[in-house]
Amino acid sequence: MEKTGCAIVVPPSHHDTEDIHIIGPRDRLDEGRNLAEELMSKKHNRAIDLNKHFQDAPQGAERHSKALAQYLQKKAIQREFQKSHNAEIVFPTGSSASPSWNIITDDPQKALSARNELSKITQAYPTQR
Repeated sequence: MEKTGCAIVVPPSHHDTEDIHIIGPRDRLDEGRNLAEELMSKKHNRAIDLNKHFQDAPQGAERHSKALAQYLQKKAIQREFQKSHNAEIVFPTGSSASPSWNIITDDPQKALSARNELSKITQAYPTQR
């Protein structure tokens, strides 16, 4: 972050932590933290509760959600989605994660339209598959 001389280190998506680290000159860390918080507050998050979509899944909603997330990642639909909606899909990680997916973007309207499209995508993959 050029304004503060600090860097923000976020955990990789496969980690179960949401801790971020701000690294920089000691006298500018507060300024770096404030800027990071300001940038994060401008993000819009829309969750999709896949329990509703996958409640009839033979092996459970969580397992079907994870399998579908892996499939979408393998088919690069996640990257395509990011390009078309300027939004990021965040799939849950870890063994105890809920079957909810999150969409994060800077634009609240795009967040809603992206959520609606992702909901349609999940409906295109029935639980019997």
